[in-house]
Amino acid sequence: MGARIFSFVGTLYVVKFIAPDVYGAVNLAAATTIITSQLLNLNFGQYLIAKRDHSEEVPFHASFLHVMLGLMMVIVLVLFRGPIATLTHTPAAAIYVPGLAIAMFIGRFGYVPEKLLLRELRFRTVAVGRGVSEILFTITMLALAQRMGGFAIVAANLVRASFLTLTFAAQVPWRSWIKPHRLNGATVKELAAYGVPVSIGGLAENVAYRGDNMLMGYFHGDAHAGTYIFAFNMAETPTESLADHIGDVLSPSFAKLPPSDRGRAFVRSATLMALLVFPLSIGLAAVAPTLAPTVLRAPRWVAVMPELVNMLILLSFMSVVRPISMTTTSLLQSQRRPRVLMMLGIFKAITLLAIIFALGRLNPYWVGGAALIAYAVHMLAGLFAARATDQVPVLRVLFSIGPSLLACVPMALAVVGVRSLLRSAGIPPGVFSLVIEILAGVVVYPFSAYVFARQATKDVIGVARSMLDRRKQRDSMTNVP
Repeated sequence: MGARIFSFVGTLYVVKFIAPDVYGAVNLAAATTIITSQLLNLNFGQYLIAKRDHSEEVPFHASFLHVMLGLMMVIVLVLFRGPIATLTHTPAAAIYVPGLAIAMFIGRFGYVPEKLLLRELRFRTVAVGRGVSEILFTITMLALAQRMGGFAIVAANLVRASFLTLTFAAQVPWRSWIKPHRLNGATVKELAAYGVPVSIGGLAENVAYRGDNMLMGYFHGDAHAGTYIFAFNMAETPTESLADHIGDVLSPSFAKLPPSDRGRAFVRSATLMALLVFPLSIGLAAVAPTLAPTVLRAPRWVAVMPELVNMLILLSFMSVVRPISMTTTSLLQSQRRPRVLMMLGIFKAITLLAIIFALGRLNPYWVGGAALIAYAVHMLAGLFAARATDQVPVLRVLFSIGPSLLACVPMALAVVGVRSLLRSAGIPPGVFSLVIEILAGVVVYPFSAYVFARQATKDVIGVARSMLDRRKQRDSMTNVP
């Protein structure tokens, strides 16, 4: 979380040197690269996590195939970057594609070691590696943005991918994943049988996740796309800072549970996820009218500030529905249900693209609205799928997250009320106003959570105490002579 916050603040500073249309072009190039990479990604890592009793040759097969498919990805993107950019109405994105594709390829060498670390529940190692890589990513952008503009983001991706690959590879014995074995047709077939449905679902997920960004550029141009993507990235901060890492923990944890315990564990996970993530998302929407003009004073962005604020408020609510979908995905992955994930991903992509094509061309805000509707529908579809496969009680899940959402209402009202008082006193948006608004939310939410979501709050406190007790016990044993 600390690294994400540092990256978030660094990005706010970097965009002062990058115009909205350039920011839009480089991020659309990144979206193109990610979707193409997913097209040639069979998600072998999830197989390694879900099926622990595989033979020793399987990780090598997964590594070799993943890297070779990545090489194909680079060749396709470099050769066809021009036609792809023209097809999406974003020709300026083409120049950034080769560097981003190479960064994605470098990252493929660390993919299997990372999954093996997660399988062994070495979450601390993975979290520290990712955190440091985010810091290096931000430092690289800060150092190069003024001279290189959009290419600073490309260079930062190269640095981050290289560091992660070296870090994860160094933490896993090479014989466990890269020791050569003769390629075995049966092993390749088994990996592909699991990976192809997951890959199709992952591709559909990426189309849904990046599709609104790309269609914003297609319908409304690079400048609107840059504004939308920047707001999207800001709104994603709560999910990426917290929910992503919780999702990494949940998948191998669900895999260890007996079937009779999964439904109860799912409800508890969703409840705690909501209590922790919802206030960050709703709080971000509440402070958006002060946050955006305070942290982004660059002349290049002044003209789009009203649109940026409205987009940030709209997209912040997306982080309310995404964490629950991530919990569902973790459960289905842990139980090796690739076809269910595939169908959910396809359903989500079709829903999002259909709504955007129907309404998104009207104005930029309908693109964000379509994304929010699609994510909400996908969340419900995922819950019903988990009920059919693993007896997850849908109504219990929805009722369990409701109190956390209700607890955010007094917090948001407190922030809005404080802002109104400050404006009435003649205090404009700025650092002082932003700090006061955030403090108002921070003070109100714990009391509100205890009133409206008392059981979940007690559960979080209990988990925190348990963690501290275990750490004290471990430290005391370490100090024993």
